[in-house]
Amino acid sequence: MKTKKFLSLVLSAAMILGVAVPVAAEPVSAGQGVEAEQQPIVENSITSGYILSDLDYNTPVYEPDEAVPYSDDWGYSADETIESKYPANGVSDIKAKYPSVRNQNPLGTCWTFSSIGLAEFDLINDGAFDKNIDLSELHLAYYAYNSLLDPLGGTDGDYAKYYMNNTSVQYGYLNRGGNYLMAARRMGQWCGPVSESDVPYSKVASNGYTASTIDTFLNTGLSDEYAYSKDKAHLENTYMINIKENASDVKKAIKKYGAVGIMYSHNDNGYHYINNSYNDKTNNRAGHAVMVVGWDDNYSKDNFRDGVKPEKDGAWLIRNSWGDGTGSYYNQSYFWMSYETFSLSDTAWVFDFSANDGYDNNYQVDGGLNVAHQSGYRKLANVFTTQAKQGVSSDDLKAVSLSITSKTNVNYTIEIYTDLKDKTKPTSGTKQETATTTGQTTYAGVYTIPLKAGVNLKPGTSYSVVVTTDTPAIDIEAAMTGDVNYNNEMVWENHVSSDNTASYYFYGTGLAYSRNWNYQNVYGNFCIKAFTANNVEKDSEKLVGRSLTLKDNIDMNYYMELPESIKSNSNAYMEFTVNNSQPYKVSVNDAIPVEKNGKVIYKFACPLNAAQMSDTVKAKMVVDGNSGNEYTYSVKEYTYSVKEYATELLSKSNEYPEETIKLVKALLNYGTAAQSFFKYNTDKPANAGLSDTDKAVAAADFEEYKAVIKTDSANGQSNGLTYYGSSLICKSEMTVRHYFMVNEGCDINNYKFSYVNADGNEVSLTPKKASDGVYCVDINGIMARNLNSIFACKVTGKNKACIFELDYGPFSYSQKVIDSGNSSDELKNLVNALYWYWYYGYRN
Repeated sequence: MKTKKFLSLVLSAAMILGVAVPVAAEPVSAGQGVEAEQQPIVENSITSGYILSDLDYNTPVYEPDEAVPYSDDWGYSADETIESKYPANGVSDIKAKYPSVRNQNPLGTCWTFSSIGLAEFDLINDGAFDKNIDLSELHLAYYAYNSLLDPLGGTDGDYAKYYMNNTSVQYGYLNRGGNYLMAARRMGQWCGPVSESDVPYSKVASNGYTASTIDTFLNTGLSDEYAYSKDKAHLENTYMINIKENASDVKKAIKKYGAVGIMYSHNDNGYHYINNSYNDKTNNRAGHAVMVVGWDDNYSKDNFRDGVKPEKDGAWLIRNSWGDGTGSYYNQSYFWMSYETFSLSDTAWVFDFSANDGYDNNYQVDGGLNVAHQSGYRKLANVFTTQAKQGVSSDDLKAVSLSITSKTNVNYTIEIYTDLKDKTKPTSGTKQETATTTGQTTYAGVYTIPLKAGVNLKPGTSYSVVVTTDTPAIDIEAAMTGDVNYNNEMVWENHVSSDNTASYYFYGTGLAYSRNWNYQNVYGNFCIKAFTANNVEKDSEKLVGRSLTLKDNIDMNYYMELPESIKSNSNAYMEFTVNNSQPYKVSVNDAIPVEKNGKVIYKFACPLNAAQMSDTVKAKMVVDGNSGNEYTYSVKEYTYSVKEYATELLSKSNEYPEETIKLVKALLNYGTAAQSFFKYNTDKPANAGLSDTDKAVAAADFEEYKAVIKTDSANGQSNGLTYYGSSLICKSEMTVRHYFMVNEGCDINNYKFSYVNADGNEVSLTPKKASDGVYCVDINGIMARNLNSIFACKVTGKNKACIFELDYGPFSYSQKVIDSGNSSDELKNLVNALYWYWYYGYRN
């Protein structure tokens, strides 16, 4: 039955359109040696969704400095009273403003759901998005464990890679867990967040069950383009607030940013399933990450379960990541957590994102996932070198990011030196006095600090960011402890750079600098970043013309004037997108130079199939950065369609030969016939502008192209092989596909397939399995000018004797369609339109 069904499809077929515990962040004192690289731990097959971090506990307590004027940008004055309940209507207010509760199950990814939830809530509060925002948790999980070099190449030497083939943990890193620090570090490197539609969680799980595609995803991962080029916002600030000592500040943060992230150790014995409340009095150290989205100081202690009732009223409103369903497990989408919950960790994490901060570049050298605290140096520097980017005349340095996760109330001074004479001496350049910026931090965390004045940076020059603090406070990037399996094979490795000569500390009484303490890939560079904006050149590439090529292929051509910086860059290319399809790229090296008015311009061609004639072709120049990562610097996007071009040509029909006009009309009829047959874009027919007379497609005579089968057997069967039919694949080039059935007991490898091409050369063909017992061979690359050609397909056996020969071409297929009583009118119209397109364009 399978063979009969497959045969019917062939005959009616027609055309085919074409985590372990992190490195302990022990203070490193001045002059103190650093241990050699930590040994990886043996992975444990028992998984938990949250990896405990030192930064989740013993959070520094913020106390306002009386010597510094109070400045709270969260909308409160120093003595303002905070409401006792927020939001006023509890969960119903949250549901009205924010997205529905997501579902992490059944994987250990709570940390990504809570972290991405913080991003979504903050961006909604900023007014950048509404409740329909949906960012990708899977993107964060993947790139936390599998890093890529950043676009500017500053994180060279910092990397993480997970080897799925070596792990004993089911679903590997998706069950290994993570934490807020990992999320903050990776997103702070501008790796995400991206849209859910780009990297959907459904690839690995849906409705609380693992997806059938999970193994495929784990084995193949994500394309490199998703790492840095599709982010929807930048993580600018991360605040770590002690929820037990600075509870009022946590409440302020919830109102300002929508939510904070916390970690606790979930115990089902502490959950009240009727009141949806939770409390515990022990800590089993198996962490779970959730969001705090509100509070109620008067939430009764009697609402909690017997045996774990707190001593006082008051609770946090928690948003979980176990879905919005009902039942004894899933009804924990929102619940109340007592202020006295014993397992609640000290830190409430605040993520502050910006969807449009005006920064184009992140100069950084700290690509690790962890941080270490140093206690020896107050004056530090990172040195960066600007890059020459096509279409960009210079950078403007706008802001600096400082990571200070071990202390509060840190006074800082930021100085900028440009045009360094010696990159190993951060003050050897010109000090930009107007950019010097001073201030004081509040909570422990990561701060983006706008400079008092921007600094213009020329391409290819080196500059330094010199930071002085009143106490040793700036973090150092650090690696996390990797995993090996019981065979001592690497499961997860991650390192930080040790020799990129980018970070320096000040010592002694003079301006002498020395490399910092990068030893054995455990400790890396200082966590100081610089954010710049591109000054885009007004005159970069220029579109000077378009044309349509109907020789062999249907090509939409764009003619470009290119500056020398693009012409000489072998990594530059034009990217075409047709109706939001997969981009098609044409390298500058493959562009065709054309002389026009004494200038050399470059032709970039985008091939199209017939049904795409009404589609808009979008084109833009893309230039590969020095680091090997793509950047689109051109803000221009050029759009056009075959239909537009043809309509424009027909409007000037008196300027062109009659045969050219007939060809254009035949082209548009061919496109419309393809749209109709493939049911593609039928509301925008390519020939809409033609008269009814010109739209009519005449019947063609295909009898001279009728297929001829030469075989020793009257029924077409010979030596265990049966010819079953043919199809025509119609893209920008044609493919004739022949199908054969191998009888039971016979082996397809005992037969050799070949054909004689249009140049008279014999070409071997490789059979591919199409169905049980059915194989196909493809005659590819048939140009439009050869549609009337007959190709002799030969099959030989073991003794090299010819079993049979099939003389068949594209119009042989058309003849079969016209003669068959089963062919649809749309298919008949298509093969006739194809004939007249060939006739007017190529018969001579």
